Amino acid sequence: MGRYGWDCLQQAVQQQAARTPHAPAVTCGADQLSYAELNARANQLARHLLASGLGPERVVVLALPRSVELVVALLAVLKSGAASLVAPADQPAEVRPDRVLSELRLDDPGLLAHPDTDLPARVLPRSAAYLVPPEGVVLEHSALVDHLHWARGHPVYGPLTCGDTVRAEELEITGWPVLPGADTRVHVLDERLRPVPVGTEGQLYASGTGLARGYHGRPAATAARFVACPFGAPGERMYRTGNLVRRTAEGGLEFLDGHGLPVDPHEVAAVAAAHPGVTRALVLGSVCHLVPNEVVLGEFAADPPLTEPEQTWEWQDATVARILSLRPRRVLEIGFDGGLVLGRVAPHCESYWGTEVSPEAIARMRAAVAEDSRLASKVELWQQAADEVDGLPAGFFDTVIVNAVAQRFPSGAYLAAVLTKVVALLAPGGAVFVGDLRNPRLLPAEQPELLVDPDFFAALREQVPDVDSVDLRLKRAVHHGELSRCRYDVVLRKHGVDTVSLREVPVLAVSDLGELAEHLELVRPARVRLSGVDNRRLVDDGIDPERLHELAEGLEYWAATTWSARPDRFDAVLVAREHLGPGVFDDLYLPGPHSGRELTSDPMPWRPTGRLLDSVRAHLRRELPEYMVPTTLVVVSG
Repeated sequence: MGRYGWDCLQQAVQQQAARTPHAPAVTCGADQLSYAELNARANQLARHLLASGLGPERVVVLALPRSVELVVALLAVLKSGAASLVAPADQPAEVRPDRVLSELRLDDPGLLAHPDTDLPARVLPRSAAYLVPPEGVVLEHSALVDHLHWARGHPVYGPLTCGDTVRAEELEITGWPVLPGADTRVHVLDERLRPVPVGTEGQLYASGTGLARGYHGRPAATAARFVACPFGAPGERMYRTGNLVRRTAEGGLEFLDGHGLPVDPHEVAAVAAAHPGVTRALVLGSVCHLVPNEVVLGEFAADPPLTEPEQTWEWQDATVARILSLRPRRVLEIGFDGGLVLGRVAPHCESYWGTEVSPEAIARMRAAVAEDSRLASKVELWQQAADEVDGLPAGFFDTVIVNAVAQRFPSGAYLAAVLTKVVALLAPGGAVFVGDLRNPRLLPAEQPELLVDPDFFAALREQVPDVDSVDLRLKRAVHHGELSRCRYDVVLRKHGVDTVSLREVPVLAVSDLGELAEHLELVRPARVRLSGVDNRRLVDDGIDPERLHELAEGLEYWAATTWSARPDRFDAVLVAREHLGPGVFDDLYLPGPHSGRELTSDPMPWRPTGRLLDSVRAHLRRELPEYMVPTTLVVVSG
């Protein structure tokens, strides 16, 4: 018997039912169950679940509204030895189950035929009891028992992946003093996991019997967040929350922003959500993510350009082909959105991690992955902003994908910060694929998407010493349209791979593809560069980049096309197949003097959300101290 007189929650309910069988146990509106009724109905359902093959370490998803039936089902799952994951039926459609495989009515005559007597305990203290959504954090019976024993007062901070709650006692308080629960130990540590003095800021870690087991079926994510605890027994772990705090003289904790001032992200989100143009808000670090009121957005939005389906499919195919040419094995995708790349690239990989800020996108993708046997064992999904890399293993990935999402970034500085951080996550020789960028030299500045000059990457290379090569190419496409005229992709390579510079390749002047074909057949040069070729995608008289690719392939040449000094022209480099060797190409694109011009656009004033964000920022500044106002506001889809 445990230190509280019971080892698991179901034992506690059974004991209470024996002591006070007629006392009310559950009340929901007009519905009420006594302890005896609750225990008996849970026993019947548990026997039915056992007959269906359930048992320890199995997971049962409960799609029920908040009701007495939900409590019966939760208790029955515990009695069967399995663990439960609640997906309430009254939640929005996008987070409900996609399909129901089986259905059980709690008043089914077959269910009621089962005995309602108590079952023997089928679990151990370390058995899984509950999965915490949305990340699937496994809470064990021992942690659940400890939590229920001391969980009085007001929970104000619950790092879900810790599995426990840090609470504030019922005292008259000022500021944000937070005290840990009786069975939770908190540690404020420096980067070497050493305790910092009282009043000094540090990273918050939590340990103790209330610690969760980890992420269900995600050992890599578990290892990244649940680390060895140097202050406990051998084998004990602690959870890295990612929060910056300082300990007060009274023993409490103050949560801080990056400048050492207390910030409550829930308070900031609540203030943002109170704006009439915002339906929901989520604060992660210094970024506030907003789901807008679509009626408000509709006042500013313009119709998007129409794109033929064939152009969209071609655009997707070109993106996937370029990524697969990198031979990815361990992949991180920043902003997987609808999963167009994930679904086609992940089957070729050993491990595929994806991040998104939208919990709805995470839920949809998690459901899709679970249904695909090719993906279920290799895909990890994380809810976090593009510039947040906490918890992602440094030096693990050989490929990072930043496709299309860069267009939604608020500024060039934000893009540079994201790329700098993800390069650090690469193993030596790894690649960052930055896809679907648009050249600002070909578009008016009044664009709602971030435009990135090709010279931006030459400047980035100087800022990030780990970048060894930059391979910048035009988007491949047969069709001439919005998805091909101004778009390009970039691959950044981290140090640790041999590079082959194309800077000194001899330049050949030709007037058309026929003249080029004749030269290649007669002379068979090892390498040749075409410079300043009129781009048929942009001018009537010119060479089509895709036709050049086709010609080169037919003559056994590798070819790549890139931007030229004039935006309506392009350069191309061709290398005879027999002269292709090891290493990756560098200096395909040759940047010229940019005369101090801006290398990225300012998209915010031209976005449908630009005026809304200005209004929300003004609202936050009226309602909050300046240090609590997020540095960045980002609109996400609901």
